[in-house]
Amino acid sequence: MNLPDIALAPKYSREVYFSLLTHMAHVDENLDESEVELLKSEAKRLGLNETDAETIMARGKMDESEVDRGFDAIRKERMEYSFLLDLIFMAMADGFLHDNERVYLAKINDRVAVSRADFHSLVYFAQSSLGVKSPDEIDPMVEYMIENFFRWARQDHVRLYRQTTFALNEEVDLFLKNEL
Repeated sequence: MNLPDIALAPKYSREVYFSLLTHMAHVDENLDESEVELLKSEAKRLGLNETDAETIMARGKMDESEVDRGFDAIRKERMEYSFLLDLIFMAMADGFLHDNERVYLAKINDRVAVSRADFHSLVYFAQSSLGVKSPDEIDPMVEYMIENFFRWARQDHVRLYRQTTFALNEEVDLFLKNEL
């Protein structure tokens, strides 16, 4: 699978992407330290400077019209699958998928126009890779689920970016990206 570079997308699209991730992190009304760390990591991956990232993070939630414009930009740049996967990992960063996060993820999925089956494939992948602590210790069943995810992504021409979160553990994330 060829993983394109998200840094080649317009800065506006990357800022919107990051703003929507930040918005998700605030949905449960509690910005956990693990979520802050993941946001900082995402900002670097997206090629945003520290000042821009901090400004977006301090702002937090977006209003509905900003969210709608953001989704339009994400669809235009074909970032919807990567965005949803990053959003799922953002929701899981604190170790819990809160009820309001579940509801929000379902609404986001509808707004970015990804089929429910594809959305569930993203969730299953995120849940599978969440528990992997080391590339050397991947359970064979989990490895099978991860391989099926990548097979599905290749066959359906799902566009994922090198900067997309594939695992919360950086070592596992890098392993999964290099094993494609």
